[in-house]
Amino acid sequence: MRGAFTLSVLFSLCFNAHAVSLSSNQSDELLKKFERAGNSLKVVSQAPECSIPSPENCSFEGYCGKLASRGQSAYLYQDSQGYSIPNFQYMRFAEAARLCGSKVSVPPSLDPFIEPSLFVDVQKAGGPENLGKNKERLAVATTRATKVVEETREKVLSMLSKRKNGKNNAQIDNIIERVKTVRIKMADPGNAAEMASSGCESPNAAYDPDMHQMVLCPQITNMPEGSLFAVVAHEFGHSFDPCSSVLDYTKDGAKFPDWMEVMVKPKSGPVIIPGIKSADNPFASAISCLQKPESINVQIPSKEKLISAMRQRGAFLNDETQEARDEEQSDDGQEDEGSASRDASQARVQDGIDNLNKYYDGYKGCAAVSQSILIDESFADWVSSQVLAEKMSTLPTEKAEEFAFASTGIFVSTACPEIATQTSDTAKALAPKCSALEKFVANTQHVESSLELPHPDTALRVNRIYFAKPEIKKALSCKGGETGTECK
Repeated sequence: MRGAFTLSVLFSLCFNAHAVSLSSNQSDELLKKFERAGNSLKVVSQAPECSIPSPENCSFEGYCGKLASRGQSAYLYQDSQGYSIPNFQYMRFAEAARLCGSKVSVPPSLDPFIEPSLFVDVQKAGGPENLGKNKERLAVATTRATKVVEETREKVLSMLSKRKNGKNNAQIDNIIERVKTVRIKMADPGNAAEMASSGCESPNAAYDPDMHQMVLCPQITNMPEGSLFAVVAHEFGHSFDPCSSVLDYTKDGAKFPDWMEVMVKPKSGPVIIPGIKSADNPFASAISCLQKPESINVQIPSKEKLISAMRQRGAFLNDETQEARDEEQSDDGQEDEGSASRDASQARVQDGIDNLNKYYDGYKGCAAVSQSILIDESFADWVSSQVLAEKMSTLPTEKAEEFAFASTGIFVSTACPEIATQTSDTAKALAPKCSALEKFVANTQHVESSLELPHPDTALRVNRIYFAKPEIKKALSCKGGETGTECK
């Protein structure tokens, strides 16, 4: 949904692995491994790995390398309280493989936090009694998640209050009000299509400025506290990221300027939280730091580059219109409709250029202006890292380590390259046996959905933002790694 900022990593990115040509023997061995792994899913209570990996250096790649041995398991990690980080790369694959029927033996998942339809489908759940138990589990998880959300909100508010310096008090108070008023919604569970329509096809949470609301998907509510805390802090960060902070807010949500092309509901009520001018943003130094090579090096496209791209787009539309007119032109002397279309296209292009010249400096953090969400996502990660550091300072050593590792859980669950390669190789090996897997392989070869703007590179997000915080590295007892400069 346009206007909603998500932390989730597109699964299409996860499977962008190199093609591998496998012999018949290798294919058969992969099939056996896959079926053995599938059989392990019959027992939900199967104990996942409880040990925290110990890589040679403090990096996302290092942790993913250590987790590769768990790549064909349903879960990658379980904390001391029994909450797990699921292996969603493998589970998406298993979901496709189950469509193959007897050709590939994969028992259905019995964990409703991996397969949310088990919360609503009595047949899939195995009868009314099991369905009732699943709903009870969801109620418990929802209550727990709600508590974590409110604790995280308090930590974000605490972090904000500590950044007051007298000169920025008004701006910080403005941001505090934004965070206080974010509404929380727990997404309803459903079948695969219903989950996808609500943005919950994977463990996910999203902040929607249009509604001033954060939505949590069912799958994420049963992950370790550190995972949930990090995701929620990230989403609270979006309520005052470089775009949201410049927008006026009514009681119903963000009030986007009339000139900004976004698909949102019009807001007619009075402004209760005014936008903060970009030049007055109290986090300007952190935003600037995130754009430097020493940090994550995310770049906001320049005004000149955007105008050039807009003109190129206009020229392309003109050519397309001219070609269509040439093909359909008749000799009946009717008005040249192609000329009118070209004029309309040029008018839209010129309006876009005029808006860039007027508003770029004040609104360049907004995707509707810059065509990029990189700075907004990086800033939300940065907010999450600040709040995590504050939280971990209150925890005993062992708990802090567990919390710190789980804080990257959403990333390792969906984007570890070694696990993606394992899954991709297995899918390619089995694809000739099943058309469903052939389709799955084809669907996972593209780099990203055309409906989504690219997120920052996952490894850089973890290494250059989360692991750049000394408190997080200390909690993990890990050293080294390309962690870059900590932005403050």
